[in-house]
Amino acid sequence: MLGYPRLVDEGAGSCGAIGLSALKRKQITHNADHLAAGIADAAGRAGVRFVEMRLPFIGHEACTPVATEWIHGVSSDLGLAYQTFHPKRYGHAVVYTYMLSAEISKL
Repeated sequence: MLGYPRLVDEGAGSCGAIGLSALKRKQITHNADHLAAGIADAAGRAGVRFVEMRLPFIGHEACTPVATEWIHGVSSDLGLAYQTFHPKRYGHAVVYTYMLSAEISKL
C-alpha cells in the first residue's frame, strides 16, 4: 500500500503564481503527514506492506524549482486542472521504482 508524499515545499517562497502562504504550506504538509500515517496504520492492521512515499519526494515537491519538481503545483486554465498536486512523469517513475523495490525486498 502506497503512502502519501508531501505535496509542497514548506520552505519555498510564495510558491509561484498560486501564492500559498507559509501557514498554508505548513497545513498542507501536516495534512499529508497525517494522511500518510493513517495509510500506514491501515496497512499494518490489514497485514499488507506499506511503502513510504514522503522521503523520496523531499526536495521535489510542488513549489521547488521547476527543474526539480516531481509533483505538479496548481495547474489551471479555467479552474483547477486534474494535474494539480499529482506526480509529474518523473514522479510517477519514482513511485513505480519504490513499489517495485518493495516487492523485490519481499523475495
